[in-house]
Amino acid sequence: MGKSIGLVLLYYAFQILGGIIALILCAIPYLLSSSDLTGVMDNIQNESMPLTLLISILFMTIYLWRNKLISTEKVTWSPISFLYIAGTVVLYFTFLSLEDFMFQYLPEIPDFTKDALNAMQEGVLGASAIAFFGPVLEELLFRGAILTILLRKFTPWKAILISALIFGVFHLNPPQIISATLIGLILGWLYYKTASLIPCIIIHVLNNSLSVYLGINYPEVEYVRELVPEGTYTIIIVVALIAFVGVLWRMAKQPTTTFWAIKKEEIIEDNNNY
Repeated sequence: MGKSIGLVLLYYAFQILGGIIALILCAIPYLLSSSDLTGVMDNIQNESMPLTLLISILFMTIYLWRNKLISTEKVTWSPISFLYIAGTVVLYFTFLSLEDFMFQYLPEIPDFTKDALNAMQEGVLGASAIAFFGPVLEELLFRGAILTILLRKFTPWKAILISALIFGVFHLNPPQIISATLIGLILGWLYYKTASLIPCIIIHVLNNSLSVYLGINYPEVEYVRELVPEGTYTIIIVVALIAFVGVLWRMAKQPTTTFWAIKKEEIIEDNNNY
């Protein structure tokens, strides 16, 4: 488990390094036009946030690739089937409705986190980093690398739970820790069932893209339920709960891939040969 936590700490380190590089790059135009940065530091900081995210994503992706932690197995990049992907999308939107209902009982996201997210998603660069590149990298890291490592050492459910907790804590604020842990359980289970990152990436990209869309177009909206007519919200929650359980049950009935069993046999064989 130490290697899994080490990968998360390394990603934090890349974010710090990316922040330093981004601040320098964003400060250069101001330095060329004026030697006094006193009145423009807030502008530089805001401009550097999307670049910080992109640089850290790039560094972490390169690290995972160079250390062979990004799988090149065909099954990892398989879309499974059209029906499975459709079920994945339904599963996400039903979970979103239930998550939105749950959020009203949790503490609000801190203002500094909201401000940072708003600053990062301004412009095409920041929006694309949050909506697409970030989710892809996090799936490569948390499911493709970390969960794969844990599945070699622990039982499937223990590995899924640990990876989900790591994913939750990575988000650092209480409301997101809870919601990220819950969605981490779903993503981890999907990855274990199929050995494919595609369903996980689809859910993660949908989640972040919707967040960016709402943040840009409805900045005053805190919860999705605020966009729904008052009288229909309860109906939506009930339907979402039934659909969520139904889709989850249907997916659970599908056979689990033999990929992990084969990989464990290969590891055992390699150890015996050694």
